[in-house]
Amino acid sequence: MAFTAGNLTTMSNAATGWNHYYYDANEASDAMATVNTAGYFNNTDDIMSMNVDDLITVKATDYTAVLKVTVASGSITTITMAQPNEPIAAGSTITLSKAEHDGRIILFDTAGGSVITLPAATGLGTHFTCIVSVTVTSATHQIVTDSDSDEFIGHVYQVDSDTSDAIAAYPGIAADNFDVISMNGTTTGGLLGDWIELVDVSTGNWAIKMFTNGNGTVATPIA
Repeated sequence: MAFTAGNLTTMSNAATGWNHYYYDANEASDAMATVNTAGYFNNTDDIMSMNVDDLITVKATDYTAVLKVTVASGSITTITMAQPNEPIAAGSTITLSKAEHDGRIILFDTAGGSVITLPAATGLGTHFTCIVSVTVTSATHQIVTDSDSDEFIGHVYQVDSDTSDAIAAYPGIAADNFDVISMNGTTTGGLLGDWIELVDVSTGNWAIKMFTNGNGTVATPIA
């Protein structure tokens, strides 16, 4: 779809950069990813004249969020300032971004395997929590970095659930060049409730804290 002027309401009449708008994208059948694309709002043919730092509360088909205008010359660019905490289903594949997914819970929700692709690590503190909501029964649940230049650093703790709950620990050390987390539903985790936190701590480095359950001859899920 596209921007519809009739769905935009001014919620304040303040100084430049202090205005707050409300936009009903659900009425236009638009998801947040569509609304948050540069140029969806614009100061060329829209009836409103938005300015940098103005806020727009958007109700989309998938969730409601507050966007901030960062560029306001003709084609308007926005970033996400606040959004709800409802988990996001990864499905078979999902590519994450800071603007849309920072601070969100992402679910491995597909028995046939979910693949989560991270944005490039640049040191902006972007934070994702990934939780297994459906045990993988074929293929693998995976988290992959944006490129081979990014790597995982941190710790993986795995409970061997069929050997008196023995704990195995696997480190990710700088220069190990680990850039894939792969869970197969048995030996490398991927069971319901497995939990991974990731933080973009510096250029090329995703810090991880990972807790999984495994069975059989357990093995590291990071490589």
